[in-house]
Amino acid sequence: MIKLKKREILFSLLLFYALCASIIFLAETFTILAMVLFLIMVRKDDIDSAQKKFFYFLVAAFIIRIITSMSSLNPSLSIKKIHEPFWFITFFPVYFFKREEEKMKLIRSLLIGMSVLTIYAIFMHIVIKEEHLFQNRMAPISGIMTYSSLCSMALILNVALLLKGRGHLIYFLTFIILFCGLLFTVGRSGWVGFSIGIFVFFLIKKPKYLIVLLLFFVSLFLISKGVRSGVYSIFDKTHPSNKLRLEAWRWGVRKFSSRPITGTGPNTIKFCKKTDTEGLSQITIDGMCHLHNAPLQFLATMGIFGIIMYLFYLYAFFSIPILSYKKTKSVISLGVLCAVISVTIVGFFECNLFDSEVTMLAGFMLGLTQKQ
Repeated sequence: MIKLKKREILFSLLLFYALCASIIFLAETFTILAMVLFLIMVRKDDIDSAQKKFFYFLVAAFIIRIITSMSSLNPSLSIKKIHEPFWFITFFPVYFFKREEEKMKLIRSLLIGMSVLTIYAIFMHIVIKEEHLFQNRMAPISGIMTYSSLCSMALILNVALLLKGRGHLIYFLTFIILFCGLLFTVGRSGWVGFSIGIFVFFLIKKPKYLIVLLLFFVSLFLISKGVRSGVYSIFDKTHPSNKLRLEAWRWGVRKFSSRPITGTGPNTIKFCKKTDTEGLSQITIDGMCHLHNAPLQFLATMGIFGIIMYLFYLYAFFSIPILSYKKTKSVISLGVLCAVISVTIVGFFECNLFDSEVTMLAGFMLGLTQKQ
């Protein structure tokens, strides 16, 4: 019988996580298993400044969650989600693997896994006539907006690998599949996040290609009626989803002003909505599960402590890939930087940083950066 080393088992668990990153219960299971094995085998010599920073970030975030949960309007609801910051733990086991070929295998596994899920969802949409892509009851992901965040991050990393010059055929096919998936979701926040992230990538790495990128987006806008209507709807205040967001944002600001220090408590938006519907239309009352804006969600539910926690997130998101790229000039590190720019932009229109699928993938991508 072949004896597998702990290192090989850990890498296999991460490969399985990458394949199932969009399937919440499998992704969470593989993440926990990988982290337990990592803690068993990690040594003091394996820990560098980036890991220490990230560990302090998680501890600070957890302390803030404890404080705001204890002062919550409904502590029992808040305690249920106290573990949310720890889904970033995917960073540690991924960062453990130093060799570039290992990181490339993990990225390929992620892109292939998301492409398979995308093909499945498109099949359900076209053949079985599901009304909403990625939102049918049998779909193994949370919904359109979660997929939109995941896809925008994966697509930018996909482009980075295309320019790296290896495995062109695989990365070209996964790019086509994921790009179609992002378009079909009509997730406008995902479009905006991807567009800004990819613009920054080319601005830094290949500025001479910016005109080509612009022509590509203009052509897509002119050719596709769906894209045109989606872009126009961004600026339409009467659009139902825009109206919901505007009402939710005003309501969230009012909640923050009523409890500015610790907020209403994590995971209390639905609870507060039951007793306070001032300024909300019936559509918003029925459809508002969160505030559709990550910074505002932090403010309304965790007050000043919440915005400090959000700044911790941003610091972790940007300091690790920026320092890595400055030192290594690795296209992967730059791709990761632009991917977290994308997910941050999406967060201005969705509460994506409260989705475990999104935070696990963000941690995974940060772990792909080269050691500093």
